[in-house]
Amino acid sequence: MDHIEAIRGVKITNDSYQQRGHSFEMPTDFIDMDEHSIERMMLVNIRSTNRMTKMVLPHMVSSKKGIIMCLSSGGGAVMPAPMLSPYTGTKTYNDAFAVSLNGELRPHGVHEHSLTPFFAEGSMAKMPRSCTVPKAERIVKNAL
Repeated sequence: MDHIEAIRGVKITNDSYQQRGHSFEMPTDFIDMDEHSIERMMLVNIRSTNRMTKMVLPHMVSSKKGIIMCLSSGGGAVMPAPMLSPYTGTKTYNDAFAVSLNGELRPHGVHEHSLTPFFAEGSMAKMPRSCTVPKAERIVKNAL
């Protein structure tokens, strides 16, 4: 799990749990997935995003400024992926959460954005960086 950055009124969530190193590394039918891994994914990908967002919101709302960026996944929020059902479900949640919360926060001067890249190089992904596979930090920097 990457951690939260709260710098100059910007909070970036990149909480992710994809089963790597756990009970199912490859795409797996939902019926064959370990219950503990599914629950852990929900905890990390959804609950931690909610908690961290809730922690920084009071200050942002009181100062009437701030940006929250929720790094979701195009391989879930935009295009569901069979055999990765819990993962794509949590990333769809993150995208809908960000878009919905933006409607609530905008009148308070706080903006919530959902970033939904398809590929990113990072601690979870084992993809080599290229012009089509940027680092997660580059995605956020470009969004800012």
